[in-house]
Amino acid sequence: MKLRLFVMLALIASMSSGCTLARIYSTSGNSVSMTDTTKSGGEVVKIEHRLVFDYTGAVDVQEVLRERYGSGHQFENVSVKIKQEPIDIIVNIFTFGLAQSKTFEISGDKIS
Repeated sequence: MKLRLFVMLALIASMSSGCTLARIYSTSGNSVSMTDTTKSGGEVVKIEHRLVFDYTGAVDVQEVLRERYGSGHQFENVSVKIKQEPIDIIVNIFTFGLAQSKTFEISGDKIS
């Protein structure tokens, strides 16, 4: 009995460790700065982007910003927050975890 419990706990631990929650990256099209901490005085940007049935957990920040504002803009003080909203939890429960639903909140300052 103890051996069976130990094996089951070991399997659960091996399946849950080492998984990537999210990969944040950017390609080309907009200039995105995540290092500037001074208030730049531009328009404040706050976008929520939901990923469903995406097993990579990768979100392209510039692609999300390009969808909203087009290309050729400059963004500073960009931060990305990974959230589990109630709709994400409901989707994951009804699909038995196959949907892998999570919400990314991208915020920053639009300079130009």
